[in-house]
Amino acid sequence: MPKLPAFVDRKDDLDSWLLRFERFATTSGWPKESWCTPLSALLTGRALEAFCRLSETEATDYDRVKEVLQKRYNLTEDGYRQRFRTCSPEEGENPSMFIVRLKTYLERWMKLAEAPQTYEALRDLFVKEQFLDSSPADLSTYLRERRLADLEEVARSSELFLTARKRQLSDRARQGTTHEQNKPPIPKKEEIICHIYRKPGHTTQNCRNKATHGRGCYHCGELTHMRKECPKLRMNNSQVTSSKRAGSAAMRVMETQGSASGEDAGKADTRYDVRTEVQDGLLQLASGKRVPAMIDCGACGGKGSARELNLPIVKGLVGDKTVDVLRDTGCEGVVVRRGLVDDDQLTGKCCLIVTIDNTVLLAEKARIQVKTPYLSGEVEALCIPEVICDLVVGNVPGARNPDGPDMTAVVGAVTTRAQARQEVRHRPLTVADTPKHTGVDRRELIRLQQDDEAIKRMGETAMSENRAGRTSFFEKRDGIVYRVYNDATRGGASA
Repeated sequence: MPKLPAFVDRKDDLDSWLLRFERFATTSGWPKESWCTPLSALLTGRALEAFCRLSETEATDYDRVKEVLQKRYNLTEDGYRQRFRTCSPEEGENPSMFIVRLKTYLERWMKLAEAPQTYEALRDLFVKEQFLDSSPADLSTYLRERRLADLEEVARSSELFLTARKRQLSDRARQGTTHEQNKPPIPKKEEIICHIYRKPGHTTQNCRNKATHGRGCYHCGELTHMRKECPKLRMNNSQVTSSKRAGSAAMRVMETQGSASGEDAGKADTRYDVRTEVQDGLLQLASGKRVPAMIDCGACGGKGSARELNLPIVKGLVGDKTVDVLRDTGCEGVVVRRGLVDDDQLTGKCCLIVTIDNTVLLAEKARIQVKTPYLSGEVEALCIPEVICDLVVGNVPGARNPDGPDMTAVVGAVTTRAQARQEVRHRPLTVADTPKHTGVDRRELIRLQQDDEAIKRMGETAMSENRAGRTSFFEKRDGIVYRVYNDATRGGASA
């Protein structure tokens, strides 16, 4: 007869292993009173620990040992119930084997539930299971603790439980005290997120690790593209822009007089002015949250460029980049083209822009340095991909009037083409001064070269080889070896 293998903890299934052990012991003709001795020699891990914690009397009772082992591995009434409900065919298991396993789980479940194997007992078991799963969590726990088998006892105990707490069976939401749920929601503060690591607590501009961060998209975290090319960012902009067209408005828009019906019911009312919903610089969304918004930005919703529209533009600087600047008296902020802003200049905040044509755009905020005839210094600007001018200066504190620009503000700041050509010219390399060896004369140099192993290995052949077409060669003059460099651009050879 083959030797019975030991139970391997966390690898073997205890239920299947015990079934094999019982069949092996029965076939071998072992008396049940002696099963515990060979069983203890085959246990390992948690099973052996549970067996060793039994008393001397319990360690000789196989049924008691089996019960303790099953509880240690959650092979209880509820454990078998969960296995019966959630089991699925395993790899290599045919239909007959899977059915036998299901029957085993059900039989163990009924046995541990102390239910006789009759139709009525099975019916009551399933009804009780469904009742416990559909009841409030605290009531279900209360009934499971009492292990009530009869459905009438379950119903009576449930009535007493609910009556004492002035509850109803359908009240699944009230799981204890309700004063916490009745409190008004606490408004959340605007969260600041770093675009480098997508973590709250600091801005991208103040991130300590931005210098070591490689290329990639700071919006979605992918390394396959830059942030200005992020498809998710373009998708967000298109969703906000088309919100008024799709009928599923993200903003709380007041109903106009009259009601829409028929085919017009799913369309947005383009006659409604969204700008009237902006109060104190905030726009209320359908969720009730109020977000920053800027209105009347004609430069954001225009078609074509400022030069094509013959608008009065001047030159200015965004950082060290020369840009076209437009003074827009109908704009309430500063708007810059997104390509002129570095990712580490973003603040992590966003703002909605309501253009003059009733379009809503989602723009990112950034802190940039500008130097223009209308405004100079560090400003907070809104970044959008498409704008009719590189930099739009609106009605912000410190901005000069359109008819009074300071044209001397950028004099000398813009590099001319002639200055650029001057800077491109190659500058001579700075070579450190080499100290002269005053202690070596001609005789000493000849002696040192004669003792040098590298010069000895060259031999006389290197001195007399063909020099045609070579840029450098060795030559011996008056007993001293020179390395000659033939520089054709400077008119000949030099030693």
